[in-house]
Amino acid sequence: MADVEQGSATTPRSPREVRPPTPEQIRAARNKLPETPAAPPPKDPRNLDYDEHCHCCLRVGATWLICGKKRGRWPLQWFVGPDWCCMLCTYTLVLVPTVAFIIFIGEHHWAARYGAVLTGGATLVAFSSAACSDPGVIYREASQTGNEGDVHSCRRCDVIRPHEARHCYECQVCIDDLDHHCPWTGKCIGKRTLFAFHAFLICLSVHILFVVVGAIVVFAVK
Repeated sequence: MADVEQGSATTPRSPREVRPPTPEQIRAARNKLPETPAAPPPKDPRNLDYDEHCHCCLRVGATWLICGKKRGRWPLQWFVGPDWCCMLCTYTLVLVPTVAFIIFIGEHHWAARYGAVLTGGATLVAFSSAACSDPGVIYREASQTGNEGDVHSCRRCDVIRPHEARHCYECQVCIDDLDHHCPWTGKCIGKRTLFAFHAFLICLSVHILFVVVGAIVVFAVK
């Protein structure tokens, strides 16, 4: 009876042979997979990549774009440098004597009062344009190559800059046609702010002369 049961027992089948998938099946399986988005490019910590967006409190090298677009001008842009404390000191040195002159000297004659407002206002406008505008920072552009005329690369900023541009170690950026780094304006004076800086020096000289002469004349007449 045991022999019959053993003889009637079915023998186990061998495992089915697994065939490798065809190339068409592989491509179809890949098409069904969700597309993974490309990883975004690493962000430049110095923010030297140029764009047309408005920014707020953006650090550019060692300077700060408080508000506005890159390559903007005051008053649409407020761009301050690392020596912003000296910039505030310059504002104080201009404002305090001007207000004191208007209060104590301007009350004796209308010409002294309005003249001080005019010369002092022109001085502040010219200074703000030089101290709060982009001096000519060289940004990195996608279409920029090293074969465009008289240009070369800055190893510190990793940008392609014109031959007239120089690197400022205080601002830690390259400035187009850099004239000098002025701590009284808070940052560099370059191609985009050189005219405003010269206008500030002229207005400041006229304002100081007017205040001194006006004080002497008023006290002499009095």
